Amino acid sequence: VPKSEYEEYQKNKAEYAATLKKINDLELSTAENKDVLDTLGGMDASRRCFRVVDTVLVERNVGEVKEALETEKQNMM
Repeated sequence: VPKSEYEEYQKNKAEYAATLKKINDLELSTAENKDVLDTLGGMDASRRCFRVVDTVLVERNVGEVKEALETEKQNMM
């Protein structure tokens, strides 16, 4: 049974909304990463800091966090 034009429109509209949300989330994450990188920019790479990975707070050093954020930023672009 072929879908009606209205059902097809609703499906496309939902996909479009989901795509826009994903783009917005990526732009927000990129901006947040940039802010953190700017803040960490002048700090000693061996300085201790903390980072949330998924839902876990982990201890790292500034150098490790900067490297991970740069990688994430490049992957999001």
